[in-house]
Amino acid sequence: MKSRPTELIINIKALQNNYEKIKALLKENNGILYVKELEKNNIHRQYLKILEERGEVIRVIKGLYVAPDKDINEFFIMGERYKTGIFSHNTALYFYHLTDRTPMSLDMTFPSNVRVNNDFLEPHYIRGITFLGGEPMAPANQGEVLNTMRQIKEHFPDKDIWLYTGYLYDTDIVGKMVDTLPHTKEILSYIDILVDGPFILEKKNLNLQFRGSENQRIIDMKKTFDSDKIVLWSE
Repeated sequence: MKSRPTELIINIKALQNNYEKIKALLKENNGILYVKELEKNNIHRQYLKILEERGEVIRVIKGLYVAPDKDINEFFIMGERYKTGIFSHNTALYFYHLTDRTPMSLDMTFPSNVRVNNDFLEPHYIRGITFLGGEPMAPANQGEVLNTMRQIKEHFPDKDIWLYTGYLYDTDIVGKMVDTLPHTKEILSYIDILVDGPFILEKKNLNLQFRGSENQRIIDMKKTFDSDKIVLWSE
């Protein structure tokens, strides 16, 4: 019987000690606490549960808690719930103040192997990667472009690659760059679709698909390599 008061004191001290640790973690992380942080700091989840019952932390989703005064919204919650997605389309325009229309649903883009079912979310899926402006085929940029393409093909071999360039494929790229620059030939080997030629305002045509002016060509690079002549892409 004499041992019970001592045990109670130890539990109260343990609660207070772990409470202070949790408060410190919340402060360090701007009012956000991931359960995995408790495990790293040897804090049992029971102490977090007690603080939740007290109203001193709020459970947002599984594995994520916030301080009561933390300002959270649906963007924060969706971003935390779907780590593999990024906000895109109309939602991205809203974030960058490029539209004054509040999104009725949230647009997020995911890798093609991820499937999402959420009534408040409009999911989109990545089919490929596009390189465009400034100028990816500029000599100074080709080294980084090539490194990025190698990474894409290593980690996402099923994704197609489109590249937009103001240079002309036959006269500028094949006619000059392939013979004078070290990276051009390998870059071309990774490209599925090449859109070449500068945008010319006088030839602007809003009815064109995937290009802005009539002089630009959409070249199917695989078929072009196979036939040794320019083959235009058709969907």
